[in-house]
Amino acid sequence: MCMDATQLSHLQDADSAVEDGVYCPSPEQLKAAEERLLEKCGFSREELEEQARQGKFKTEAAKRAWFCLP
Repeated sequence: MCMDATQLSHLQDADSAVEDGVYCPSPEQLKAAEERLLEKCGFSREELEEQARQGKFKTEAAKRAWFCLP
């Protein structure tokens, strides 16, 4: 999942970081981030899947969102 520094710092807490500093989001945090990403790009996962299958995204935001989805 693609996250900027602001989103990452907002989500991090002591329980989600491992010793080497790698951020490990919870399943709930991943789902919330995915929902925000889809809302922001304006397409559902199914719509993005169809655009990817056709090899033609309707917007640059849709293309970026598709490659950030888990």
